Amino acid sequence: MKKNLLWVLCVMLSVSTFAQDVAISKKFFTTENFRLGAALSYDLSWAGDNGKTALMNQNGTVDKDKFSYNSRPNETFFIGLDAYSPTSTLGFLTGFGVNFQKYSVENNAGQTTDSISTTNLEIPVYVKLRLGKVRSNQFWLAVGGGYSINSKAEVIQKSNNGSIISTSEENEQFNSHPFISGMVGYEILLGSAKSETYNRDTFRILLYAKANYDLGNRLDQENIQVSSAFNSYSDPTVEFLRVSLGLKILLRLGKAGELIGNTLLENMNEQ
Repeated sequence: MKKNLLWVLCVMLSVSTFAQDVAISKKFFTTENFRLGAALSYDLSWAGDNGKTALMNQNGTVDKDKFSYNSRPNETFFIGLDAYSPTSTLGFLTGFGVNFQKYSVENNAGQTTDSISTTNLEIPVYVKLRLGKVRSNQFWLAVGGGYSINSKAEVIQKSNNGSIISTSEENEQFNSHPFISGMVGYEILLGSAKSETYNRDTFRILLYAKANYDLGNRLDQENIQVSSAFNSYSDPTVEFLRVSLGLKILLRLGKAGELIGNTLLENMNEQ
């Protein structure tokens, strides 16, 4: 009798849990259960020992075969805000990124090569879709764009025998410019499965691929230095398509504050 009763209780509990999951469905967009989270991420592209990569493509007027790339030609550190609801498919992401690029370009006659390192401040805005059940991991599709601000540029010019001719700061040679961007990713919920339905998203990680495309010439043609490799080309333009892979840490701001507060309180009680 007791075994039968226990079996009935287990079935009822399973049905109840299943019914809860079924009853919770997503809307395309709602502000119900709205969340604001912090986003921290790092992504990069890479190149082979021969300086070639399929992850960066130069689409300007300078022959792409004249370009070679550092082993890590494109890196971005990002901090931002993730606005979403666990019951909404549509959400938003924005923030501030620091992008580093390292590449070389050979002049038209093959006599010199400029090794270029740039630092750019990027401000993107994304509209994103989180696809999946409320209590499950999510697939991300995000599209957006932003503005890249030229912050620093260093150029090391070498002769064809590898000796250094000059090293200089050339910020005025490079433009700030807009860009478009897209991401695809897989978000993993790391909250306890025993948590309430809407509280499993306290801590998440996102594995993603990102593509950025320049909407404008990176070169300021009026300020290209006379000795620059770019000056050996007629009306040179440089526009990159950059593909990178990365990891994003997502943490709900409210829960982060709660965790910090609880930790401080525990430390005070111990003292």
